[in-house]
Amino acid sequence: MHFPTSLSLLSLLTTALLLPSSLAQTQVQIPTNSRTTVIQPYAGNVRIYYQSDNYKSINEVHIDAATGVWLRFDEHPVETKANTSIYGITYDDSGYLKIKVYYVTPWNTLGELSYGGNPSSWNTGTDLGFSVSKTARQINAIRADGVTQVAFTDVNGNLRQACNSGSGWTTRLVSK
Repeated sequence: MHFPTSLSLLSLLTTALLLPSSLAQTQVQIPTNSRTTVIQPYAGNVRIYYQSDNYKSINEVHIDAATGVWLRFDEHPVETKANTSIYGITYDDSGYLKIKVYYVTPWNTLGELSYGGNPSSWNTGTDLGFSVSKTARQINAIRADGVTQVAFTDVNGNLRQACNSGSGWTTRLVSK
């Protein structure tokens, strides 16, 4: 049996320290049936949100945009309906970073996971109370001109928009 000498052990440790950090990181594995959304809240930082394999949380991975190395992992205990989309948006609100991730709850309502404020923190998930069709699989969101808009299919099969300009949520039917 051969044991490394002090010199070869030192060489091995030095080589390990010089390996790219991406090789030293644990791989991120997103469940096959999970839906994902990607945002870039500021330069150099990308965040991926995805449903856990049991749909009991929305997971968040922070990635360095230049290197692809993941910087942090967070698990947000929010239940989502299986096989439905999630959609994230980000914006600046008077100097504070805001992140919103929209999803369909297991009770077929529209949900919101949000980050921001002063001090900045995550909420535990909010049921917005708007009924979503039991067969709906897709939602989309956008923030434009100071208004957050989330599109979804209601229980009658109609396309609706939930809107919030800062004074509370309203909903409207999208029509011709």
